Amino acid sequence: MNDNVKLWNDEQHRTRNAELVNQILQSDDKEVIDRATTEFYTLNSQLICNFILKKLGNAGNWCDAEELTNDTFQRTFAYLHTVREPKKILNWMFKVAEQIAAGWHRKNKKRLQLQSFAEVSEFDMNDAAIRAYQETQDRQMKEIRQEKLEQAIEQLPELERRICYMLLEGKSYEEIYIALRVDFPLLKPSSIRSRASRMRGKLRAWEKKREELDAEGYDLEFSEFMEN
Repeated sequence: MNDNVKLWNDEQHRTRNAELVNQILQSDDKEVIDRATTEFYTLNSQLICNFILKKLGNAGNWCDAEELTNDTFQRTFAYLHTVREPKKILNWMFKVAEQIAAGWHRKNKKRLQLQSFAEVSEFDMNDAAIRAYQETQDRQMKEIRQEKLEQAIEQLPELERRICYMLLEGKSYEEIYIALRVDFPLLKPSSIRSRASRMRGKLRAWEKKREELDAEGYDLEFSEFMEN
């Protein structure tokens, strides 16, 4: 990989990326697409690899980073048609790379946990210890789920976000309406319940999809789910 790649926020870099993305998406000529794909990879792979290497920290090495870089480009090309602003493709790729690196950390953490659990013989670990271990694992998963849910709520529009937090505080629909009607004068009492219902539906659908992708080592941000 070329160490002299331009900074990712350089205007020429962004412009060239946009041109290559458009060629890949719009051209009917396979040779043009192949050349654009190769140049796009050459232009951006060093930046993505360095970014991933930092995300892996001491847990990974250069080989891991290169493998995850290839995964990032594979996913990028698979979903390239969903990118709305080709000039900002690299920003989007950084998010993809961050999700892939996070998935790598989770998979390796689970692998280490399973290995350490498997290495403990039945003579070293009685039923009570096994239950304690499982409870710890369950608690950690619950904490991760709670953290992800809080991050998702923060990505909701202001009105839905405030409704959600007030529901979590145990407030009734009427109390929520009274608290919000000054800031949102067009809000109707009857719309609180319907907005809350739609919001729960979105969050449940996102959680289900995120769990499916998590089993494959991928992460899914709520904002990314909503865009698709």
